[in-house]
Amino acid sequence: MRGDLVRREPARIEHWKKTGLYKKIQKARAGAPKFVLHDGPPFTNGDVHIGTALNKILKDAILRYKTMRGFATPYVPGWDCHGLPIEHKVVKQLRKDKRELDIPQLRGECANFSESFIERQRAQFERLGVLADWENEYKTKKPAYEADILRTFAAFVERGLVYRSKKPVYWSIPCATALFSENPGTDLYKNRCYIVQTDNNAKNMKDAMSRLVEFGIKLANGETIRDGRQEGYHGSGPAIEIDYDTPACKRGVDMLLNKYYGRPFRTEVVMPNHEEIPVPVLSKPLSECLVAVVTDGGLVPRGNPDRMPPTNSKNWRCYSFAGQDYLKAEDYEVSHQGYNNAFVLQDPNRLVPVDCLREEVKKGRIGALLDHYYMTAGVMTPLDMSKKLGEGIAQALLEDHVDAVILTST
Repeated sequence: MRGDLVRREPARIEHWKKTGLYKKIQKARAGAPKFVLHDGPPFTNGDVHIGTALNKILKDAILRYKTMRGFATPYVPGWDCHGLPIEHKVVKQLRKDKRELDIPQLRGECANFSESFIERQRAQFERLGVLADWENEYKTKKPAYEADILRTFAAFVERGLVYRSKKPVYWSIPCATALFSENPGTDLYKNRCYIVQTDNNAKNMKDAMSRLVEFGIKLANGETIRDGRQEGYHGSGPAIEIDYDTPACKRGVDMLLNKYYGRPFRTEVVMPNHEEIPVPVLSKPLSECLVAVVTDGGLVPRGNPDRMPPTNSKNWRCYSFAGQDYLKAEDYEVSHQGYNNAFVLQDPNRLVPVDCLREEVKKGRIGALLDHYYMTAGVMTPLDMSKKLGEGIAQALLEDHVDAVILTST
């Protein structure tokens, strides 16, 4: 960057620490009206992420503004050292290491884990330029802090504000959801959880909810969940739990024997649910066919005149090579981020083989070559969008009276 912030920012922050800027600001505002912003502490179970960073940066900006408006703005940061997020991370690592601890040992492990991330998060917040009383930070695991919580809770009890009752909790571990096929989350999670198929029109939400409830009841009752094409969910559903203590060769043989003897078994590699496409058959000899080239490799004319995206395509285009025996490298570029396209840039005929197909026409092996090719970029494009693009290209090919297609891909 022109401001050289990568070098200058750390130096400026270090200067603030050496000069004790926070303490000087508080001293300069001693006796002024106070503006106290409570720090809802972050969980100490990982590095700073966009949520915790945004939280601290917004607070820092407000306090700086209030300071300049003449307020005293003491800011005591804190750390949430309890709860499931920390325990989950620790227990997950213990299982991975095949270690078992009693309750006191587990608490000690959680405390150590929490402390390690306090140090890391503090350094990360300071690097973001957050001014705070880091020397007097509070930790929820400190006995004095826990004692204050108990005293406060006791005060609630004494006033009759604590009682036992029931309330609904709207969550469930064995769950399902419903998404339209083009939702980005569908491709991300369709092989990790059950996603019931729906469409993109709210008028059909009632039907989608009915199917979702029916599917949820089957899950809750422990009924057998069949293939996604039969049950109406995307992908293959959640991955099964695998007993890795049993060698893979034994698990494979056991599955084979169970299948052979008709016993129930479940494969560890669940195949995705794809639409079955019939194998096309030529209606005439290839020597009489008009042949076209379709590619998902992103080959576009130099300058990318239609601004074709390199990922997550929403459309397709066709480009003419009429009168050319081959494609010239200086006339083309690649808009695709899913492969090393250096070889295509050297010779675009490697992706759209105009040179070879012209030769085949001359030899009489194919009837004719369509004088334009169809293209898109297939990388990160959801399956249903790919299907729409393919249907659009297919319709155009039919209008061109094409008999056969060569599809080149990366």
